[in-house]
Amino acid sequence: MKKIILLFLLFISINSFAQLNYQPVNAVNAAGTFTSIGTNGSAISTANTDDANSTLQLIGFTFNYNGLNFTQFIFNTNGFIKLGSVAPNSAAIFGTSAQDATGSILLMSAANYPANSNSIAAFNMDLQGTGSTEYRVFTSGSAPNRVCTIEWKNVQEKTTTPALQFSSINFQIKLYESTNVIEIVFANFVATVNTDAFKTASTGLLGTDITTATNVLYVRKGSTQAWTGAIFENEGNIQANGQIFNVRNTVLPDNGRTFRFFPTYVNDLSVIRVETFGKIPMAYGFPHAIKALIKNTGTNTMAAGKVVSLSVTGANIFADTKLTSALAAGASELITFAPAGAFLAGNNTVAVSLPSDDNTSNNTATMTQLVNGTAFSYADNSAVTLSLG
Repeated sequence: MKKIILLFLLFISINSFAQLNYQPVNAVNAAGTFTSIGTNGSAISTANTDDANSTLQLIGFTFNYNGLNFTQFIFNTNGFIKLGSVAPNSAAIFGTSAQDATGSILLMSAANYPANSNSIAAFNMDLQGTGSTEYRVFTSGSAPNRVCTIEWKNVQEKTTTPALQFSSINFQIKLYESTNVIEIVFANFVATVNTDAFKTASTGLLGTDITTATNVLYVRKGSTQAWTGAIFENEGNIQANGQIFNVRNTVLPDNGRTFRFFPTYVNDLSVIRVETFGKIPMAYGFPHAIKALIKNTGTNTMAAGKVVSLSVTGANIFADTKLTSALAAGASELITFAPAGAFLAGNNTVAVSLPSDDNTSNNTATMTQLVNGTAFSYADNSAVTLSLG
């Protein structure tokens, strides 16, 4: 009996660490509001404002991440925190150069596992202080809905090859009690007048094992791409992928730009994507059946009969509903709606939605469609192309 209990506990322990409890399908890139901590909370003391780890900082409540409960964290001046009481294995964690995603950059280096597991990278690059730099932590609200806000105020990148892109950078990490939601929130960056050039940072979440594909969740953005177009991905050893989160002084974040990470929920169906043409011709494109990929991203098996709703608005009006089959955790189903007989020329908004569940952030997906004379295209008519620099 003791052996069975020990094996069961080992199974639980392994599964607590085997997969990061935050996945791309449950992450949201959203507009928000940046409110500085100001003089609230406590200043985070570091030996310097270049490469330094702080002493232990208190979250103010129990925060569950990666299957573990944390009440403390270590702050690093280079744009990240490490949950728990053990400091990162170095204070100087960033890329080999300003345009290089190798070296010890937090999300890209195998050297960070397992020493720097359970870390959150808000804007990890080689950062330094300015004359007005300040680091603070502030826990606000009342139990069970408190929020711990960690702020980097008036920092800038240290590397000067290429030239400094920003004279002031401000951002926060927010940890939410009970829901275990994580937010990374940016203020407006202050651009320099130097010639624009891309620099590489890392933004996202770390689990415990780089060899497991779902243990790194990172935000990807080309430097010429708007911050609104950043996407979420995970894979195993992401050193093979040279681009991660690139920035430049001619493309600034809007004030309050927020990357929001929801944990995996018990009951959670997701609309993974809408499948239709971004451009479709009136003469040759119809009848046309729009499809949607639905996935059970929760931990419970979802019973059959969940309503999937299609709504086409704009130049054309069309609607249909279908029911899902039973879906085990992790299973997907391609839903095919009734075909539309004909559309008039113009722009449509195509939306697919699901009923409310434990996580409503992934219950709707939309795309813009142009009905025209002759052209077919699979690309979302409103999509922004991801650049490589």
